[in-house]
Amino acid sequence: MDHPGLAKLIAAHARPPNYLMFFEYFEPPNLADKIHVEEWSPSIQQVITIASYLAKTLQYLQILGIVHRDIKPANILLDKDLLPHLADFGLAMYQKDIKSVSAENWKSSGKPTGGFYKKNMVGTLIYMAPEILRKDLHTEKSDVYSFAIS
Repeated sequence: MDHPGLAKLIAAHARPPNYLMFFEYFEPPNLADKIHVEEWSPSIQQVITIASYLAKTLQYLQILGIVHRDIKPANILLDKDLLPHLADFGLAMYQKDIKSVSAENWKSSGKPTGGFYKKNMVGTLIYMAPEILRKDLHTEKSDVYSFAIS
């Protein structure tokens, strides 16, 4: 994937059970830390620029058929010009590979994971689209929701 709104993949290792991705380095902070730790108050123009840049990035992913499934401010890295770069593709999938959800898939594994059964419901709870919480499939629409509330 080559798009200015994506963190560039430098290397990958895919030998089960280990899957690793190495992306270009961005100096801290990410968007979450910029807003909450540094207490940044962006101008309207900065908000429009960041939102527009991310919308174009999401459009690119949708053209490729990729659903990110974990869009949130902590996964939006900022460069020195405060332009956003979407990162952390650990949960991303091709839309065509997302399987339908059955009742069996939603049953607890019985293991104390402290989270949701990750086979189907993945991402960060406060940024999840309502349809994901209703046990529907992840789609590009759920990515748009996560982007909009970020």
